[in-house]
Amino acid sequence: LLTPLALAFALGWSAADLGLSRPRLDRGSLLFILACVILICGVIPVIRLAPDYLARYATWRNAAVPLAVRLEQFSLFTISSLLGWEFLHRGFLLFGLRRACAMGGIPEDLSRHMAVCVTATFEVLFHFTKPGMEAAGMLLASPLLSIAAFRTGSLWVPLGLHLMIEGLFFLVISS
Repeated sequence: LLTPLALAFALGWSAADLGLSRPRLDRGSLLFILACVILICGVIPVIRLAPDYLARYATWRNAAVPLAVRLEQFSLFTISSLLGWEFLHRGFLLFGLRRACAMGGIPEDLSRHMAVCVTATFEVLFHFTKPGMEAAGMLLASPLLSIAAFRTGSLWVPLGLHLMIEGLFFLVISS
């Protein structure tokens, strides 16, 4: 978290250049976020149908460990990694690449598309060691979260959506 932050500030980028500002929530952005929530809520339960997914996360299903303990462990892991993950991928890569492209004279629309594609590539690659359904899900989730970030000008909205995904994931896996 500190290395990309130090690099960005050394380049003279502001917190807003990295998506660390308050989100702009206009009607279109709110409708897009609502559509993302509906889609996520519809897709996450499908993972119950994937045996490799359930096998990979069997420790979260361990009935010998009380649910409260599993929830605490899962929450600590999720909270400790989620902010760094979102900042690295959506703050530094997504917003940073768009900023670097703009500095290089690349048009805004093209720089946004390039940033979404590069961010999605990194996120899918990070998920390759996980079950296939999870890596494939990133092909949809990463661009959606990145578009939400651009629409709102902030990484806080995708962070919230990512937290919702993790919470639903835990509910589905642990049940």
